[in-house]
Amino acid sequence: MELTSGALLQALRDILPRDAGFGHARLAEAAPLYVVQEDIGPAAPTRQREFAAGRLALRRAMRSIGLAAEHVPRAPDRGPLWPCGLVGAITHADTHALAVIARSHHNGGLGLDLVAPADRPEPDLWPLFLHPAEIAQTRGPIDAAARLAAKEAAIKLLRDTTGLTHAFLDLFATLGPDGTTFTVQIVSAPQSDARTTALPTAAVQGHLRHVSGHVLALCAAAPRAQNRSDRSAAP
Repeated sequence: MELTSGALLQALRDILPRDAGFGHARLAEAAPLYVVQEDIGPAAPTRQREFAAGRLALRRAMRSIGLAAEHVPRAPDRGPLWPCGLVGAITHADTHALAVIARSHHNGGLGLDLVAPADRPEPDLWPLFLHPAEIAQTRGPIDAAARLAAKEAAIKLLRDTTGLTHAFLDLFATLGPDGTTFTVQIVSAPQSDARTTALPTAAVQGHLRHVSGHVLALCAAAPRAQNRSDRSAAP
């Protein structure tokens, strides 16, 4: 079944934090104008369209919360370099690109991912991103896609909230009983970061939606100021 823009956006609205905005773009409508604003290297045409559509969706997300649609460059880790006071996330799958954005005093970070039916991992690939205990809990390709989407969304959120880029096997994803929520726990530090000696104890909590065979995952962190007050109040 083809995923319509209306169905996708309704699913996103259902799980979007109250103060966040969102934008959507089709890959076919992303003109080269949106690519030339940033050098993404010797990328293939498909990658250029994905990048362009993601940035077009992001501009629309900015406008949805009353902001001017400004250019967001890439950070050295290839993630978006968010303007001061903003947090967000971008994803694309199939012919769709989505972006979410919020002011950092409302949300400390956002994570978003969309997995299309064609991108559901086959069982022989599960060990690349799932631990044996996760595989034992996985009931099939759709379940595996949900865990993949949950981890990808959590990786984006953690990159912005901790400055660290985690691998899939640094994380352990648990799905809620009805398949509409997830919890991602950090179980190991990124191998590339030798400074990390202790793991965060807080898990990433998020929401899942299944729409026309696609899996949509979204997670949000509490505002940074609130996180600081929580830490100061801890015994």
